[in-house]
Amino acid sequence: METRANYALIGSIVLALVVAIFGFIIWVSKLELDKDYAVYDILFESSVAGLTEGAPVRYKGISIGQVRKLAIDSKNPSFIRATIKVRSDAPIFEDTTASLDSQGFTGVASILLDTGPGANKPLRIRPGEEYPVIQVKPSQMQELFSSVPQVMAQASQTIAELHKLLGDENRALITSILKNVDKVSGDIAHTTPDLHKSLDNFNSMSAEIKETAAAYRQLASTLDQSVTTDLKPALADVHKTTQALNSMAADLEGMVADSRGPITAFTNNTLPEAAEFISEARRLAATLSRVAERLERDPGEFLSQGKQPEYKTK
Repeated sequence: METRANYALIGSIVLALVVAIFGFIIWVSKLELDKDYAVYDILFESSVAGLTEGAPVRYKGISIGQVRKLAIDSKNPSFIRATIKVRSDAPIFEDTTASLDSQGFTGVASILLDTGPGANKPLRIRPGEEYPVIQVKPSQMQELFSSVPQVMAQASQTIAELHKLLGDENRALITSILKNVDKVSGDIAHTTPDLHKSLDNFNSMSAEIKETAAAYRQLASTLDQSVTTDLKPALADVHKTTQALNSMAADLEGMVADSRGPITAFTNNTLPEAAEFISEARRLAATLSRVAERLERDPGEFLSQGKQPEYKTK
């Protein structure tokens, strides 16, 4: 009996040691596995329907971990706390955001992580939290659903305005407007032949105006040529007269200068008259020069300004 009792005790001890060794191996393996992963919390305020424990966690579409635990937040029951386990080399920073991503029509959801561009700071554990908390960004589907009430309100307002526009009073007004438009269209159709006739008359008038303008240009050219041809001899005579007066004035100045000394006493009365004559001759020469210049510049204008009105007998 004592031998059997010793065998039982030894067997129990050996079995306990084997279990302890296996437990230690499993614990060490778990520690080694946990070293390759990092744990984060995500607080969802909206519904997480379709998300389950073990659901994949993706970063820009690449699987980097899974959902470890889903529970109602003990601090604020309006939030759902999702604990995720991701690879330790996953780029999780302060500006990393998490959103729910539904897979088609099956309703199976996953968590999608995203990080903004540029240099980022590592995500730290906040006071009172067990793990770092990743901020939540509404998914496209959630944004769409959240905008549905606003869209429905705008649609209802539009329908109400449409009903108001199509009321009895406005329908009568629209009918009257359509009748007036139809009447105006008929009037335009009736006046179309007259309009075509007016356009034809306008085209004919334009052609006549062009012909008159061409005739006027030809007449002006002929008149300008005639006036220029007839005035050439007169201009030559004016030039000759001007030159003669200038020469005579120069001769008189020379004569006066030469005889001023010997006959000063004799010419006390005659010299002022000679000087006045010379001055008048100079003014006449200047006037003739200006007339010649005006004739050369625009003889037609000069002759038209100098034309006197005819005298009519009663």
